[in-house]
Amino acid sequence: MGNNIDNLTMKEIAQLYREKSLSPVEVVKHQLEKIKEKEDLNAFITVTGELATELAKESEQRFAKGQSLGPMDGIPYGAKDVIYTKGIRTTMGSKIYKDYYPTINATVIDKLDGGGAILLGKTNTQEFAAGATSDVSYFGPVKNPYNKNKVSGGSSGGSAAAVAARIITAALGTDTSGSVRIPASACGIVGMKATRGRVSKYGAYTLSDTIDHIGPMTRNVEDNAIMLGALAGYDSRDPWSIKLPSMDFTAEIGESIKGMVIGVPYSLFEDITEPEIYDSIMNTIEVLKELGVKIKTIPSIDEDGTFIDSCRIVRVSEGYAVHRKNLLERPEQYSPELVEQISLGEAFKAHEYINAYKLRSKFQDHFRELMEGIDAIITPTLPLLPTDIGQREVEIRGVVHSIHTRYNLFTIIASYTGFPAITIPSGLSSDNLPIGLQILTDEYAETKAYRIAYQIEKALGLNL
Repeated sequence: MGNNIDNLTMKEIAQLYREKSLSPVEVVKHQLEKIKEKEDLNAFITVTGELATELAKESEQRFAKGQSLGPMDGIPYGAKDVIYTKGIRTTMGSKIYKDYYPTINATVIDKLDGGGAILLGKTNTQEFAAGATSDVSYFGPVKNPYNKNKVSGGSSGGSAAAVAARIITAALGTDTSGSVRIPASACGIVGMKATRGRVSKYGAYTLSDTIDHIGPMTRNVEDNAIMLGALAGYDSRDPWSIKLPSMDFTAEIGESIKGMVIGVPYSLFEDITEPEIYDSIMNTIEVLKELGVKIKTIPSIDEDGTFIDSCRIVRVSEGYAVHRKNLLERPEQYSPELVEQISLGEAFKAHEYINAYKLRSKFQDHFRELMEGIDAIITPTLPLLPTDIGQREVEIRGVVHSIHTRYNLFTIIASYTGFPAITIPSGLSSDNLPIGLQILTDEYAETKAYRIAYQIEKALGLNL
């Protein structure tokens, strides 16, 4: 049954539970063994084996009585180690919090636990979730399952690597400039950053209060939609949470996308992506045309870089505010790279932060204008393939760039506007490294994003 479990979707596992031909105890036991078998990926910081086994037994009893708590009952998952878990070590990938045990659960943990999902452990992360590589952590770098010399992407790298390596079925990540979608793309899985306020971020360590999100990471689109349904909901403890009607995010999955109009901002990415990534998105565009989709060329989302600059001012200013006290009192407990990044926030004046923050609504309006008459926008998720662990510069089309400014070049758009965006695998490079496609929709249009993503996933048939 082992290999079969590895290849089962979350939806398939749930069906087998209902048929009583597979049990949560079997799945949890198998996936705990997978954590040990693939510990060289360094995807986990803390493993909650005893707790998971007890929860699996409880889930098994519910299925025996026909009293399932929902679509994620008995489904094992991992949680990025910046998401608080009551009584379970939560380190933020840092030396400062290496022995920290929260007294609360994050709301997303309570939601998954309440639906019977089973926490297998806390996944490795870039230190304080502040980076796109997941190779700077007090607990060591996360390795990409496709090539262990390469980064997994960040900052939710442990979650992405664990799902991609078929260690676990699903995972939670956080996303401020792309930290769900970047590692999902780099590891060849599906990652969703929903509309800001759709999923509570209460109980997650803050990187940038006004930009942070929490999102689901899975191997396929339908599972991702199921998991988002389990996470979504209003939370009075999160000031950014929005009261929205409950939704079935799988509602449009399987429906045709024929006749849809998808915008492509070629000028945003055609000169700054690695050739194999460009070729992958062009291939996907041809697939979309075959599915009856109309492709419309649209202007670059960020013509002069003002948008990205304003987002970075807000992000690093808010990040500095979070870390200022610790930076002053114990800078030696931070990695030198993080000290350098966070300290950038000290340089910005109050008026610069306020002006940058005000620009957000302008760019939201600009994005809405771009969305007029189209159903979605597609871009590459990343402009570059996963880089070597420790690498900090990359050459793209003859120009050398810092990876800190490259990895989030396309993902930061949805992070700052707060609009939804999903990444799905679109191919493999000649070196067998995953390539991702990003689909952006108007706010609150996650079901449409899943509908489009599902049809592309089905048409490409990659089965990574």
